[in-house]
Amino acid sequence: MIRMILFMCTNLSVMSVFGTVLFLAGIDGNSISGLMILSGLVGFGGSIISLLLSKWTALKSFHGMILNKPNNPMELWILSTVHKQSYQVGITPPTILIYYKQAVNAFATGCYKHSALLALSTGLLQVMNRDEIEAVIAHEISHIANGDMVTLSLIHGVTNTFVFFISRILSETITNFISDNKKSIYIQYCTTYIHFVIATILQTIFGGLASMIVMWFSRYREFRADAGAAQLVGSEKIINALKKFHSISEPKYNIGMNAHYIHGKSGSSLHLFASHPPIQTRIHAIYKKTYM
Repeated sequence: MIRMILFMCTNLSVMSVFGTVLFLAGIDGNSISGLMILSGLVGFGGSIISLLLSKWTALKSFHGMILNKPNNPMELWILSTVHKQSYQVGITPPTILIYYKQAVNAFATGCYKHSALLALSTGLLQVMNRDEIEAVIAHEISHIANGDMVTLSLIHGVTNTFVFFISRILSETITNFISDNKKSIYIQYCTTYIHFVIATILQTIFGGLASMIVMWFSRYREFRADAGAAQLVGSEKIINALKKFHSISEPKYNIGMNAHYIHGKSGSSLHLFASHPPIQTRIHAIYKKTYM
């Protein structure tokens, strides 16, 4: 519920700000130049704001404990492991969140490499041994070091911009064709609504196609993070961790955070829309050192 309210408020705020900027700048949103500017603002605005709020959103969405002062040997080990790996890759140690979920998973998020969040579920800490947990941490540290959250947001921004722009152009063309070839006063009166409906349909279609590009990069970055983990802790540990994930039933998780998890929906029949490669493919890539 918190994520949904935040999403709605963010989008309303973005649209209000963009509308005000266009108005003050004297830019006609119906012109090509105005549409290009509006498309860029809408496309990148939501992605950038979501990225800036990603760490705060995760902390508010997941009930857990921020690990600052360890209370037991396990927490001390986690803290020291995160710090050690962070220094190895040259980043500031991320904030560590242990969130209370039985699902065996972990994720990293945040806008900056030096101010990120690394989250581990209690289910993961209960099921995995230290070598496997170390590998999972290394995988997420690699995501942070690679700047994957920023890159994914930028790709979202680019694809959203094209989707918005092309949808509006085609919608305007189709609407003009309908209104020019229909003399009905009713059709003329409903032109605005027709334009909105067509634009919405086209955005949905093109948005689906664009998501394949975003998901391709999401799969690609998993191979890179696996490679980084192999360099940090050795191939055997990350392979064993992936095998453990493979042996566990599909976790239940927040769909909005899917792309951030180490283990996502990789078994879908719609492979082009999967955020994660199949685990067996990832293991094979580590064995063969073919990280894409």
